[in-house]
Amino acid sequence: MHNTFAFNLFKYFISKLKIIQLVRDFRNFLIYTSLLFFLFSCTSNAVYEDYEDIPDNEWAFQNPVSFEFVIDDANTVYSVDYYVRNTLDYPFNNLYINYSLENAKGDTLRSSRHESILFDQSTGKPFGKTAGDYYDHEFALFPEFTFPDTGTYKFTMKQYMRVDTLQYIYAAGLKVAKVQPE
Repeated sequence: MHNTFAFNLFKYFISKLKIIQLVRDFRNFLIYTSLLFFLFSCTSNAVYEDYEDIPDNEWAFQNPVSFEFVIDDANTVYSVDYYVRNTLDYPFNNLYINYSLENAKGDTLRSSRHESILFDQSTGKPFGKTAGDYYDHEFALFPEFTFPDTGTYKFTMKQYMRVDTLQYIYAAGLKVAKVQPE
């Protein structure tokens, strides 16, 4: 009789452990399903997004960075943003760039200078998203822009600071995305 009691007690604990394991498995299933749903529901509206590394992390005035992208729908409103990646060693709080946007024929659609603020001027605290030693900045250049036609476009940017070669700029990039109607 003593052995039967121990055996029944053992079976009881095993059944409880199986229930606990089933609850854990179901909880993990819900967590992973929710994560997958979240990841697949966060789709980007970007039609183009790319970075170009700056050779030797020194952006020379005479070395522009260019991006070519295709616009398939001229009836859509787009946002055009550019990226800058730097480190804390960058010696200025801002960055001036000259940019131009050209169509496939080489006609300049827009061309100007833009100031990017990388650090808080009074505290020196860097803006942007950090990944280790790097800071990624995204700057809205044209929040709502309609391309005049479909086809290939070229965006060119170059640094326009008071020094010929800027150190500690690691990459520059471009993002063109469809603007969601509100």
